[in-house]
Amino acid sequence: MKDKARLGVVGAGYVGLPTAAGFASLGHRVVCIDSNRDRVEQLRAGRSVIRELGLDELLEPQRRSGRLQFFEDFEALRRSDIVLLSVPTPSLPGTGAVDLEQVRRAVAAVAGAISQPAVLAIKSTVPVGTGDALAEELRRQGSPLAVASFPEFFCEGSAVYDFFHPSRLVVGAEVEWAADAMRELLEPFRDRCPVLVVDRRTAELVKYASNAFLAMKVHYANTVADFCEKTGADVDSVLRAVGLDPRIGGQFLRPGPGFGGSCFPKDIRALIAMGREWGVPLDLVETTLRGNEMRQMALVQRILARLQKISHPRAAVLGLAFKAGTDDCRESPAIAIVEGLLAAGVTVAVSDPLAMEGARRLLGERVLHAANALAAARGSDVLVIGTENFPDLDLEGIRPAMRTAQIVDLRNAVAAERAAELGFYYEGIGRPALATIPLPVSHPGAGEGECAPLPQGRTRTGTTTR
Repeated sequence: MKDKARLGVVGAGYVGLPTAAGFASLGHRVVCIDSNRDRVEQLRAGRSVIRELGLDELLEPQRRSGRLQFFEDFEALRRSDIVLLSVPTPSLPGTGAVDLEQVRRAVAAVAGAISQPAVLAIKSTVPVGTGDALAEELRRQGSPLAVASFPEFFCEGSAVYDFFHPSRLVVGAEVEWAADAMRELLEPFRDRCPVLVVDRRTAELVKYASNAFLAMKVHYANTVADFCEKTGADVDSVLRAVGLDPRIGGQFLRPGPGFGGSCFPKDIRALIAMGREWGVPLDLVETTLRGNEMRQMALVQRILARLQKISHPRAAVLGLAFKAGTDDCRESPAIAIVEGLLAAGVTVAVSDPLAMEGARRLLGERVLHAANALAAARGSDVLVIGTENFPDLDLEGIRPAMRTAQIVDLRNAVAAERAAELGFYYEGIGRPALATIPLPVSHPGAGEGECAPLPQGRTRTGTTTR
């Protein structure tokens, strides 16, 4: 390909859309296909359909220039040199294996639209051997498409940055001309990161192996946090020191409510299912998944312990996405915790500056949807910090609005000493609890169970008994 490649991208989601916009900004003409008509119409009108830092600023000039166009019809791919496939690969109920139905339908549609040799690069995370099976099926049909694996390593919330500053790029190809086409496509990145060209099965496994290892780091951080709570050590200092070891690194080594989102839980379930299929025990991976699921229910019990002596308890949950900086609520630990509180009969008010629409789809009207942190906290008995999406939380203004002044901080995002000074009982993850000594309520209008603030300077610390 002496000129810029003509690219097709199938799927305008959290992977496909930043990818399409990124390659268009590098001078390629990109056709992006999505089966959702409303999504296509919004993108044509210049409205982004997902929240990603820097994405709107990247999309608009590419759309206006005509280098990036959006269609529903796969026929728009007919002149493409390379098609990047980014469609969902959800878990099958029960087994955790990958549902490849959307991949198969998309591959068939691409094959029906393209009659000349072209590369079909699978960015969707698929089980090892999927590319081989797809290539064999296309060969039987007489299709000239060459199947490659091109796994993505984006982090939600930083996908645009990750596109332009990848840590590595991996291509799996069995046909030399397809490997050459992908090398040429990725030439601008060779001075930014390693570009590895391997066989298809190796490339397919890289994504699963990477995500499983990162998830194990999250689970390990939470295990250390539990140990810190028992022994009185401070988890933030412990893990910071551990992460300074260059053999370990500090990324993903933070305690919290566990991992969620569209990748880690799904990919770990898929890897476990593959291990069983191939007869390879994956004990560490299975323990990680089981521990993550148990953690969220344990945190529900921790919150309920703060409410057990309060009639008609109410909790305010701040932060609903699976992590800060995104609107994605898929498999969010915060949503799982809200569900657990609702099941226990707690009234729950929720707020998130980014994720209210996604939360409403999952929680409906079973919760109180608050416009901001103060509205959620008003009349509540415990403030639960679900993500770090509230960096400027006005605890001083929130304190008198609450019925009972308690904070359970699942992200260690709040300054614990400041919270205690303001009269809150504060409990983080892997930290000693800080509590104001409760005084009799005497001021007018105090609600049932409300703790009046202690005079300044009179606080006590101690580990929480659960």
